[in-house]
Amino acid sequence: MNLICNKINFSMKPSAFFDDYIYQSNKKDTYFCRLRGEQCETVEGFLQEISAALKFPSYFGWNWAALRDCLEDLTWLGCPHTIIILDQADRFFQKDEQGEPQRRYEILLEVFYQVLAQWDKFPQRNSGTSLTFVFNTTNPEFLNELKITDACCKEKVAVENEKSKAILAELSEHLRLSQ
Repeated sequence: MNLICNKINFSMKPSAFFDDYIYQSNKKDTYFCRLRGEQCETVEGFLQEISAALKFPSYFGWNWAALRDCLEDLTWLGCPHTIIILDQADRFFQKDEQGEPQRRYEILLEVFYQVLAQWDKFPQRNSGTSLTFVFNTTNPEFLNELKITDACCKEKVAVENEKSKAILAELSEHLRLSQ
């Protein structure tokens, strides 16, 4: 199972499956971290768990935008590859005060796709490195729902990226003509 590349994976493995990967991460070429579902049942819990697991800097802002900013540059980890395992993913956001765990998954997937787009757009920033997110669950119904949500988020972020490219191209053309 090749986990190393800039992407999002879905898995239905028992939690213990990743123990070997995490144990082997002391090879210093891959930083594995596991976000535990029981610690991520609220947005606040998720942000605390990911901040601790990825050793976010003290200026981390405890919101979705700050999460995106920190994930776009993980150089402080000192490893060429980072794999983030969202274990027991079906438990994430289930006790969130605002309810609507499905909406929280949408936001999370959008953030992840925006981050991956930045990693792909600016490979020199993370030269020779890769970032992978693995949503792991043993609940097949949840996994199917998450894959549907994933497809929608992937498409939405792709459209947003294309719009941004078009705006930048238009702006560049305008600046070129005004000189």
